[in-house]
Amino acid sequence: MTRSQFNLLVEDGVLRPTLLDVETKHVWNPTDGQDFLAQLFYGAEHLVQAQHGWEHISKSAMRLKIRPGDIVRAIQANQPLRVGNHADFDGYAALYVYHDQVASLLGGKNPDASSIEMFAKSVGARQMPAFRRLIIRGHSPCSKLRNPRTNSMQLYISPADAQAFHTKFYTLRSMSAEYDRSWQHLNTELAEAGVKPFSPDGVDYGKIYLKEDVDSSLG
Repeated sequence: MTRSQFNLLVEDGVLRPTLLDVETKHVWNPTDGQDFLAQLFYGAEHLVQAQHGWEHISKSAMRLKIRPGDIVRAIQANQPLRVGNHADFDGYAALYVYHDQVASLLGGKNPDASSIEMFAKSVGARQMPAFRRLIIRGHSPCSKLRNPRTNSMQLYISPADAQAFHTKFYTLRSMSAEYDRSWQHLNTELAEAGVKPFSPDGVDYGKIYLKEDVDSSLG
């Protein structure tokens, strides 16, 4: 391992010197290091290459903004984590973990909200870039919350944001549920009535309609 990786594990308390000597340097027992690695690699999967989802333990910790010692302790406690032994490296450098499992176990609790992508799918908005543009440009509210997996701030649709969207807009799916008619039939009716998707500034936001336009034409 690199010196910085070693120092982090010492700071995290998962590596300890055999003898503490404040006048010179701490005394380390190589056998302790071998036992430490043997414990972490016990039952590890053999990795010929780092396939999608696998990250070195240091990189996984960095992505989640947690300490590598947190992952080490989870492995030592036999938590449900996939551990890999990369064939191209030796020692700690070969210690890989399956990042999504680490994120699920140590990344924190998910906020009471949906990502923009998840919300778009739930309301049947198929043109994802167009729907995201609608949110980013402020035509429907969103909330900036912390993503527990990355520890960074991210845009979400909270229950209040979702209610605001449904108060103002229809998608073809929500319109079909409201009028109890197929979206194909409604699409034809809207075209015949001259009702066009919401686009006040000439920008494509997908098949999103103002409720007041639809209800005044079909209601």
